[in-house]
Amino acid sequence: MQVAILTFLYPEMIDYVYRLFPDLHKQDYINQKKVIDNHVSIWASGWENALGELNIPVLTIPTNISLFLAKWAEENNSQLTERVQIIIEMLKRFMPDVLFYDLYDVNLLEKIKANIPSIKLIALWKGSSPVDNEIFKHVDLIISCAPEEVTNLNKIGIKAEHLHHAFNKNVLAFQNQSNKKYDVVFIGQIYRAIGFHIGRDKILKRINDDLKLNIFSSSYELKLFDFIYHLAKKGVLASLLPFYFLMNQFNEDYLSKLNKAKNYPYFPYSLKLRKSLRPPVFGKRMYEIIKNSKVVLNIHADSSPQFASNMRLFETTGVGSCLLTDWKENINQLFTIDEEIVTYRTPEECVEKIKWLLEHDSERKIIAKKGQQRTFSSHLYEHRAPVFLEIIKKYLN
Repeated sequence: MQVAILTFLYPEMIDYVYRLFPDLHKQDYINQKKVIDNHVSIWASGWENALGELNIPVLTIPTNISLFLAKWAEENNSQLTERVQIIIEMLKRFMPDVLFYDLYDVNLLEKIKANIPSIKLIALWKGSSPVDNEIFKHVDLIISCAPEEVTNLNKIGIKAEHLHHAFNKNVLAFQNQSNKKYDVVFIGQIYRAIGFHIGRDKILKRINDDLKLNIFSSSYELKLFDFIYHLAKKGVLASLLPFYFLMNQFNEDYLSKLNKAKNYPYFPYSLKLRKSLRPPVFGKRMYEIIKNSKVVLNIHADSSPQFASNMRLFETTGVGSCLLTDWKENINQLFTIDEEIVTYRTPEECVEKIKWLLEHDSERKIIAKKGQQRTFSSHLYEHRAPVFLEIIKKYLN
């Protein structure tokens, strides 16, 4: 079996790594790949290394790094210059049996299917956030970290399997000594919209009333236009409220639209959080922030109301910092509460737990250490790879 993993990196990640290494584009394909894998392509390289240890040949392609793809074409005597053509040529030469697809580009996927006959199974990786369902028609299987998503997909007849995120231990090779510069941090998106981060915004606002909070988020970069657009969207939805009220009497399908119109926020995030926002961090820099924080706060998106599933669980414990996360039904299956991690159920309890952890230095360090030990014993990509292969073999005909 041969596996090709295609992924999409945030443009900010790409800019970050090529700024960090200004001459990177001059290096050969292999050396560029090493730098990209070690600094920003943490997810794909985690799978590649773990599957490689099981003697599974793997090709990982970050599909939107043009300089990297062009270097491969140059070194492989290819005259191709267009990004999609290079990707297809890479796959042709590799001849994968399985395509593990970590993006939602339907056009690219259709071109791959038309040109790579060796592919027997296409598995889409999906988190909990809402996406355009069109992509589901073009794959054989959904693999998701979110149990809620697996249940919902199965209910509508889509094949889906659950697989937790994991920690890529290779990032520790590039970590400096921790100095715990920050008391409490949150790293992630804050964008208030239905199904996204309304609950997250509420918790952060409550914490920010009592404590000094550092929020590393892309929301830091939102401009006046983004606020005007958000406000205009709220206005349009509000103008439709009478129509939704009327139609809801005859058609229950309008209930969800009614609730969205009523509850859609005026601004993309609470303005009270502005003073706590910091520029977003990615890759190696993000892991350094986590390691240099006494308490790392985790808040699942609104699309994960029941189960713990995001990457921050394993990133925080993996580098050895203390994780404070929202309580979920399955959290005790992943970590022992109050021994390996700390949980909260309400914004008020979250504030209390942060204060306790900051006041009890030795206890916090013990929890962080035990959390790291648990991740190293249960939550590495090496632990997930055999499960991934079991899932793939189940559907590979």
